[in-house]
Amino acid sequence: MNTKLLIFLFFLVSCSTVKKSNKSDLFSQEEKTKDSLILSSRNLKNIPDLSEYKARYLDLSNNAIDHLDEAKMPKNLLELNLSNNKLSGDIKIFELNKLEKLNISSNKIRRVFLKYCIKNINLSSNNLIDILTNCVEDRPNMMDTLNISNNNELSNILRFSPSVYKKIYRKEIKNDLPLVWSFEVPIKN
Repeated sequence: MNTKLLIFLFFLVSCSTVKKSNKSDLFSQEEKTKDSLILSSRNLKNIPDLSEYKARYLDLSNNAIDHLDEAKMPKNLLELNLSNNKLSGDIKIFELNKLEKLNISSNKIRRVFLKYCIKNINLSSNNLIDILTNCVEDRPNMMDTLNISNNNELSNILRFSPSVYKKIYRKEIKNDLPLVWSFEVPIKN
């Protein structure tokens, strides 16, 4: 037998013994109950199905994810980091009712729709033109921080009351006028 044939046969045998990994099994069974899942910088294009995981913190930052699929998220999630991905267009968060901290900065998001109030939100460095949330004005300072900096097309006229946040970072939005709720803006004839 010649040497090239032996090398080829060895290669075939070694390839057949390598266990094929299941993409959905990113963690062992034991890790499914851990409090934190760190999947940052893994070149993920989609959010893997993590709905059976018990994590309260999920880091999917620095990937190539272009779509937010809430059905694939852990149900008791408190913190979600999707910064530095390829999210664009409209982002709707209607099911993650326990979420307290959201970071979706450094994407290309145009609009954000939130069914629930989230204590800390980082929306900086997107292409935002609109934010809609169910946070109501009669509960001022209920939320901690909102970062809308570096969204050059975002107006100072918002579709929620800015008074619900203790601190708002708003450097480099469309104008330097005070932030106002759209219901507070007088109607022009």
